[in-house]
Amino acid sequence: TFPDNEKIAILTRSRSHLSELINYIRKFKPTLKFNAVEIDALDQHQSIQDILSLSYAMLDLSDRIHWLAILRAPWCGITLNDLVILFQDDHASTVWEIINDANKINTISSDGRKRINRLVDILKNAFEHKNKIHIRRLIESVWMNLGGELCLHNPNDIVDINKFFDILQTSSTPIAIDFELVEHQITKTYLSDIPSAEERIQFFTIHKAKGLEFDTVIIPSLNSTTRASDKKMIVSDNYIKNNHIYDVTAFNEPDNKLPHLHDLIYNIEKNKEENELKRLLYVAMTRAKAKLHLVGSLIFKDEMKPASNSFLSMLWSIYGKHFHEVKPTAHIEIDTPNSKIEDFVPKLMRLKI
Repeated sequence: TFPDNEKIAILTRSRSHLSELINYIRKFKPTLKFNAVEIDALDQHQSIQDILSLSYAMLDLSDRIHWLAILRAPWCGITLNDLVILFQDDHASTVWEIINDANKINTISSDGRKRINRLVDILKNAFEHKNKIHIRRLIESVWMNLGGELCLHNPNDIVDINKFFDILQTSSTPIAIDFELVEHQITKTYLSDIPSAEERIQFFTIHKAKGLEFDTVIIPSLNSTTRASDKKMIVSDNYIKNNHIYDVTAFNEPDNKLPHLHDLIYNIEKNKEENELKRLLYVAMTRAKAKLHLVGSLIFKDEMKPASNSFLSMLWSIYGKHFHEVKPTAHIEIDTPNSKIEDFVPKLMRLKI
């Protein structure tokens, strides 16, 4: 436990390390309030995935997958049972044709009929204006009319929704969308970080934490590594001598048994990477004003040794003996899969209509 006014930061080398922790917290500690800075891209936001499906569907009536996705989105919220009744026996008709077929719609629940009829009315009106207004305005107005903003879990999410619509506008003509460009852009654009007073715990990559200070800093995953650099066929570097810059390039010669220029430059580059790792660890540790927690784990084998490209390897001469003194106290039991497949029904989040 930490004092209520204490600022806590969890720092890691890469977004992937943070994502693992964040996903764990979201799954097992959903009530824990935290703020993650530039960790999740727009494409990870469910509401944005729903709008993307709406965009695909409105421009292609034959796109069955995205049409089914908008029927399941919170603004419509058709149950799985109703979907099965409507679509299990008709694979030739488009979803749009089926949901406009009164005979088929009458076979589902009254709630399902009400939801589909509402969706159809809004989309029919939109299709009448399809070639009259910019595609961004068209899709945005449909989303608003369907109650998309009311389905957001957090009011601040509208900032990210607007980011998506801006990307949609810059990636489209008035009547068409470059979906390949849209999907590329939303993987490179991060969700906004708007911290609240309740979110005392903040997740950062170390690069994003530069210049900041926190009462408590936690550096987990000390034994985690990032992808090591491959030994390149060609390496180059430059040196300054007598106010002149000299570029040096060397080729790898696998059959040459003697050390040569390639190895020299490669080792210099490797030393630079090691020094950068030390600098990164220094930056992380000095963000703490009062308390610093270093967290690492190792698999107990005959020889206990940290990964060479890790923070733990740098601290091993100081803390290695403590690992040797610790005996494993926890045993992890792995559940064996049951022969019977358990029924799984995902929770349906939907707008009250």
